[in-house]
Amino acid sequence: MTPTSPQSHNVLWKTTLLALLFLSPAIFPPDHAISPVNGLLTGLNFPVSLGFAPDGRIFFTEKNTGNIRIIQTNGTLLPTSFATVNPILNVEEAGLLGIALDPAFSSNNYVYVYYTYRDGQSYTHGHIVRYTASGNTGTSIRDIFDVT
Repeated sequence: MTPTSPQSHNVLWKTTLLALLFLSPAIFPPDHAISPVNGLLTGLNFPVSLGFAPDGRIFFTEKNTGNIRIIQTNGTLLPTSFATVNPILNVEEAGLLGIALDPAFSSNNYVYVYYTYRDGQSYTHGHIVRYTASGNTGTSIRDIFDVT
């Protein structure tokens, strides 16, 4: 390989690009300081889905526990669950996975949740139920949909 051969030219370019890649943080430092993100709430157990009520409350699901929880408008977590879905299958990508507040939540107070469970024959089901919110408590549970 001679100093002017195509192969040496290619090696020179690759070496230069690698050097720039490794030196780029020193050459182009970030224009702002990077700070850690601090959590606002503690004591949550694998929250995966959020629903926002018109009054400012935030409903969320805890995948592994089956708990439906509420964060109040002042940012505090209610100590008791809105409801607990049982039984749930909480392995891998299964569990209490979704929540949606009805578009007419202000008038009907319907909260829908999606979860997975395993029946007595070991079939896994996707299931949707509806709760009626009575204040911060889920009541009047109703089965909406089940799929195997």
